[in-house]
Amino acid sequence: MTFLVRFPLILACFFCLPAHAGPALSPLTESILRGDVAGVRQALDAGASPNALDPVLRRPPLMLAVSPSSHPVPELIDLLAARGANLEYRDPDTGLTPLLESMNTGKNRGVYVDTDLQSVAAVVARLLRLGTNPNQVDLRGRTPLMQAALLKRPEVVSALLKAGAKVQSADLEGDTALMFAAAADDAAAVKLLLAQCERTGNRQLAGVRNLRRATAHQVGVNTGASQEVLALLTDPAAAAVPTDPSGRAVHPAAAAEPNPAGPARNKWLTSGLTSVAAIIGAAAHSLHSGEPRPRKPLPAVPAAALPPAATPTPLPPPPVVPAPARKPNGGKGDAPAP
Repeated sequence: MTFLVRFPLILACFFCLPAHAGPALSPLTESILRGDVAGVRQALDAGASPNALDPVLRRPPLMLAVSPSSHPVPELIDLLAARGANLEYRDPDTGLTPLLESMNTGKNRGVYVDTDLQSVAAVVARLLRLGTNPNQVDLRGRTPLMQAALLKRPEVVSALLKAGAKVQSADLEGDTALMFAAAADDAAAVKLLLAQCERTGNRQLAGVRNLRRATAHQVGVNTGASQEVLALLTDPAAAAVPTDPSGRAVHPAAAAEPNPAGPARNKWLTSGLTSVAAIIGAAAHSLHSGEPRPRKPLPAVPAAALPPAATPTPLPPPPVVPAPARKPNGGKGDAPAP
């Protein structure tokens, strides 16, 4: 068979081959994303595992069911938990758990997801009622209490505190839930957290500093919190923070934290600048007059203050080395050539 005959057959076979299909979403995942409780129950009855990762999304069913982006249905959470879903699953890439994922609206990443925060409160309450640990942490060290304070959901903060959330926990940057509440300008959450500090003996939490050396009050000043929030976090002896006509705090330059090493450092800088100025002045005088600038004579030192001169120790005479004996001229090869 010639090439002209075989080539069209090869093209026909190539175009008639079915396209390669990649992995598809599992029926359980599709039912969860649709919010189909009956479809989820049918998939589980057919043998689907409530803890298996989806081949495409690489996430377990419960993480998909509680995600705010999928508009979670509380009945799905109860169904998956009753079938053995792991409430303490932790994503290896982000450290998120189902409880943390339920509040992962994207605000902590600088992106706002269009979701109903009331459903977030309902999902959190459902997970806490099922026995989820309220003190889980992600890879940044953030807890559900910090996430709730960041979202300005005081009812979620209250539910987490009642479930045993630790108010004194801090993330990897040293920020506490009280600092997140101050940054979110949530006076209700600040009051709940301060009351919890009083009950648990953590009254000093308002004065705790993060790695940026800022207290909760200073975090509120830096983020423009209202005077109401700042008044809750300000010590009685602290100076009042100025506000603009709208009642927002103005971040003055004087609000910066004083550095204890500042005076010593300023003294060192002043001394160094004085020395540099003296050197430059001496150089300018020499260039202008053509003669080196006269230096002050050194003070005379009295003779009594000088140490006695050391007496040099005489060196021993060098050893006498005898001269080598000459060989007689009759020796072979020793006589000069005639």
